[in-house]
Amino acid sequence: MGFLILFADSLCSAEDFNISGGSGILLHQDNGQIVFHSGKISYSDSSSQFENTVNFLGIGSDMPWLSTGIFAVGYSRGFDFNLVKPKLTAGLIKSSEIEIHSGQTKIKNGGSNGSYINSKLSFDIKEVKITSSLLYAKVNFQDGDFYHFYGKPNLPALMRMGLSAQYKKTHETGFTYDKFDINIFNNSGTLLFESNNYSLGAYYKYSFDEPQIPWRFHMTSGVNYADIFVNGALTPANQQYFLFPYAFYEVNGKGNAAVGWMTLSFDLQRKLLKHRFDIIAANIFWGKLRADTHYKYRKFYGDDEVDKEVFNIDPAETGAAALIYSLKIRGPAVKNKIQIYAGAQKAFGWYYGMDKFTDKNNKNTGKNNTSSNIDYSSLLKTALLSGLAGNIKVTF
Repeated sequence: MGFLILFADSLCSAEDFNISGGSGILLHQDNGQIVFHSGKISYSDSSSQFENTVNFLGIGSDMPWLSTGIFAVGYSRGFDFNLVKPKLTAGLIKSSEIEIHSGQTKIKNGGSNGSYINSKLSFDIKEVKITSSLLYAKVNFQDGDFYHFYGKPNLPALMRMGLSAQYKKTHETGFTYDKFDINIFNNSGTLLFESNNYSLGAYYKYSFDEPQIPWRFHMTSGVNYADIFVNGALTPANQQYFLFPYAFYEVNGKGNAAVGWMTLSFDLQRKLLKHRFDIIAANIFWGKLRADTHYKYRKFYGDDEVDKEVFNIDPAETGAAALIYSLKIRGPAVKNKIQIYAGAQKAFGWYYGMDKFTDKNNKNTGKNNTSSNIDYSSLLKTALLSGLAGNIKVTF
């Protein structure tokens, strides 16, 4: 109701009004798809002293290994007081029932509800713009089970703090701090596992944006360091059923990694057409993931104490890259100020080093790894349809 009141309060004085929407396929396979739908309504007054935006987003998956629907709505209001520019964003997140299948492992959950708030405050001092930001989000999940035990995840707090400085709209540098904790409770609310994670990052952005030339160029590069800590235990006391055949099961893990990333954007503006190329790449330079498990296995008679099992992974030389091509077409003006734009987008992705996170015992075994069993028509359809999207925008 508060969003609607703020929206209606400013609509009467709005001068620039934009409506846009889009839809696309994130991943296509013969047995399912992951799709998205998005929408946006924004407006501002003639002096650009305020701007209001309402965003909608929906993601749905009917894959055999993932079935769920995620919905989000957000409202933001920003002001421009020349030297000071505050902006506040708030939104709600909801998901339907979640089912994840991986081999014999099945995870089910009744869905989730969450909210977020994001504030930004910018100061323009001559040719320098300094911006501070704070994002806070929280998500609660319904009851569920994790195949071997009953439980549900909980995201008590996701927090991001940022500080950046921009010079002449050409050079920008900034720092970020992220705190991301995940806990797992049983369905009665008793804590089973907890994870404390944080990340520190720094970036630099260069923009070449001259009004007299038809092309634009943007480059951003950065590095992030992340730490992860996980610990917890399963016992008959914190489970809602008999923990047979285990007397207890403990997990302690930690990890860290340093990630370098870069984005390159090139825009070519024609009279009615706008071409855009985006290259996104990330690589883990070094890191370590380690987990110790300790449990007692209870047979029908007697107890066997099992030594700690150590799980080690070196995620270095693991990364991913994507190339995104976008085309925007400006249609003829309708009546006075009405302008229609249409666009299309295609993304191509590539990754490497992910075999470190798979079971080595399942690699290079059986006849399924031979090239004769590859369905090339299915792979071609997946490559052509995955990352394909379209959008439309109307301005008043």
